Amino acid sequence: MEEDLEEIVDAFKRVERGEEFHEEKIVVENLDVLRKILTPERLRILQVIRNERPGSIYELAKLLDRDRAAVVRDLEYLQQLGLVEFEEEKHGKRRSRSL
Repeated sequence: MEEDLEEIVDAFKRVERGEEFHEEKIVVENLDVLRKILTPERLRILQVIRNERPGSIYELAKLLDRDRAAVVRDLEYLQQLGLVEFEEEKHGKRRSRSL
């Protein structure tokens, strides 16, 4: 609780100084909830993205040796949490998303 209060005070001081910052947190009730959110496969996705830097969702699915549709579902969930971002690309009439 004390650490949270210090972070709030620090945030207000930064705003007063005119500093720009974007700090986001995911707050969960307990460890069980966190385990349901960050499944082993979702954690693996985050690790592979960080370490291998795949250029596409297709490449990520290949690196993970997983079905592309299943990877997309996990990525969309991670996007809702703010843990990954997609880049929209247009190729003529076709649109695609990459990491």
